[in-house]
Order: sequence, then structure tokens, then C-alpha cells
Amino acid sequence: MKNIFFLLILVVSLFSCSSNRQVYNQTDREINNSIIIPDNQQENKNYTITSQETIILDEEKTIDSSELSVADKIVAMALSFEGYPYRFGGTTERGMDCSGVIYTAYVSEKILLPRVSREMAAKGQEVSLEHVKKGDLLFFKTPWNKHHINHVGLVVDVKDNEVFFIHSTTSKGVIISKMSEDFWKKTFLKATTLF
Repeated sequence: MKNIFFLLILVVSLFSCSSNRQVYNQTDREINNSIIIPDNQQENKNYTITSQETIILDEEKTIDSSELSVADKIVAMALSFEGYPYRFGGTTERGMDCSGVIYTAYVSEKILLPRVSREMAAKGQEVSLEHVKKGDLLFFKTPWNKHHINHVGLVVDVKDNEVFFIHSTTSKGVIISKMSEDFWKKTFLKATTLF
């Protein structure tokens, strides 16, 4: 019985993602009109963000960041966190929780959201999953806490009716997932847009 209780506590702590701490360290992420990420994260899988406010996509195409939409800049910032470890209440390269990823990415474009996923869900306008676009938010109620929203992800792309989103999980840190995955389909509650 003691082993089952310990296992249950471990599972709950691994999959819950909600923070009540209001944390943002301005030295970790500069808030201005440019896109700035930590030096150790200058390169990512599909793009590079340079100090000259330029985004290089696929190492072939260069785009002036002033030509990008706010949603594109928010997504680029969130993608720079891919691979960061999970950390409850975290908003830095030392670790991030799910709402920390979204909060920090939006703050980079001077959009202040609540720090907790269930409070984020009250912002913006609800949109159907079929109509989500880059920069929209996806909210979930996982089995470990069905009483309120406890997980959030940011839509990074929609291709061939497949929705890709970035989020932070306790087991894998900041990753990109697909809405077609069984777990996310079953726990999805709603999507919102702020644009």
C-alpha cells in the first residue's frame, strides 16, 4: 500500500503543471522590440535569432524580424526554450513549467498574461480546435487534477489539419507535441486566441 501511495504521488508530481508563483527575471530575457534569447540558445533546429534583429530560417532564408507578426515572434521565443528542463514555477534556462513557457514568450512581446494556466484560460477569445493558428493557446485538464485546467501549450504550427504545440512536461521538459496524440486529445478542454 505504501508503494502504491508513493507511486501515485510521483505520477501526480510528474504530470501536473501549474504554478502560483509570479516569477519573471528580466535579466534572463530582455523586453524590448527585438527578439533576444540567452547566448547558449542562439541556435535552434530551424532558425537562428541574431542580435541584429534577424531570424534565419532553415539556414537559407533570412527575414528581418520587423516583418514578422507578433504571433511569429512569440512562437520563435517559445521555440528557443525547446529542450529546457521542467522546473515548477520556472521561467529561465534552468527550467520552465508549462505556464512559464507561455508567460515568458508572451512577455517578450510586452503581452502580460497571468502566471497560472487556469487563469490564462480566462483571457482571450475561445476558438475551436479546427480554427486555431500560430500563437493560440491550448488548455488541458489532465487526469491528475480534473477539477481545473492544469496544463497549457502554445500552437507553433498547423499543417495538414495537424496542430503542433510547445509546452513543458515534467518528464521531458519543453517539447513539441501534436494534438493527434491520444493523451492530448483526451485531456484537451479548450483553445483561446489573443490576436
